[in-house]
Amino acid sequence: MRLGILTFAMVIARITTLALLASFAGISLGQQSSHATMSIGKQIPVVTQPHPIAFSVDSALLQVHVVVLDKKDRLVEGLTRQDFGLYEDGVEQKIGHFSFDSAPVSMCVVLDASWSMERKVRPAVEALRLLLSLAQPGDEYCLIRIHNHAEVVAALTSNFAGFTSAATESSPGGLTALNDGIVLGLRQLTNATNLQKTVLVISDGGENNSRHTERETSQLIETGDIRVYGVSPPSEGGDSYYSVAEALGPSLVDRLAAFSGGRYFRAQRMKDARAAIRNVSSAVHRQYILGYYPDSPDSARTRQLSVQVTRSGSHVRAYWRPNTIQ
Repeated sequence: MRLGILTFAMVIARITTLALLASFAGISLGQQSSHATMSIGKQIPVVTQPHPIAFSVDSALLQVHVVVLDKKDRLVEGLTRQDFGLYEDGVEQKIGHFSFDSAPVSMCVVLDASWSMERKVRPAVEALRLLLSLAQPGDEYCLIRIHNHAEVVAALTSNFAGFTSAATESSPGGLTALNDGIVLGLRQLTNATNLQKTVLVISDGGENNSRHTERETSQLIETGDIRVYGVSPPSEGGDSYYSVAEALGPSLVDRLAAFSGGRYFRAQRMKDARAAIRNVSSAVHRQYILGYYPDSPDSARTRQLSVQVTRSGSHVRAYWRPNTIQ
């Protein structure tokens, strides 16, 4: 039977190398080496990812973490091992490990409190409140506020009951140090206790007052193995851009999110913002894990990995992280 690709699915894959004990009772992280690549494509041959990913094999189980979303950006559950194809250098691999797991996340929320958010404060705070209501045991969050500069409102903690009230302590005003806020969030996550690390930007995307550049922000995202998501909340009185930087701002968050393997959602209505927050929460907590044992444990050579999600009469859109090491 001919299999198609999952309709408008989004696949976000992350590579981890874990040394698997013979009893499968314990897992330890592998050591980094050099020059491996990952790509995800619709068919084989796949689109080659130009950025190298370094990892060590060393007789270990190589795992690929995959998030699958439908055309409405909702998490696709219920897929089985048979719905996935895993390829190394174009050769299909036997999937020796398959699971759909839930894991706690460490997340920094970057909340825009600049002048351009004047009509979006209440939707932004409501989005934050919904996000925190979806928290799972073991989650930890921090809150960064940006305007003329970036500041830590609350450091990384599992006690985030006061976040929403803290988010409304000051009125919107000033310029937007967006890159600085994301960088501050990335640095907060160096103290994270969870493997899954994410920055969520709640902002219309304007950037006009940062010391850090987009290049510097991207480098820190890559180094920290952190996914970035963004939600632009709806305006209560219609959108008004105050500068060219603010008008072009959403493209900055969109590029950073795509680079990291995340997504940027622009909400026209509050129900869209709620759906986006639920999608982000699902994506960071829930994932498929595909594992295989490479034929060659040589960690010095380049490997091209690809994931194919199959389901009758369908197609795939693939998004992936350029560089990921766990």
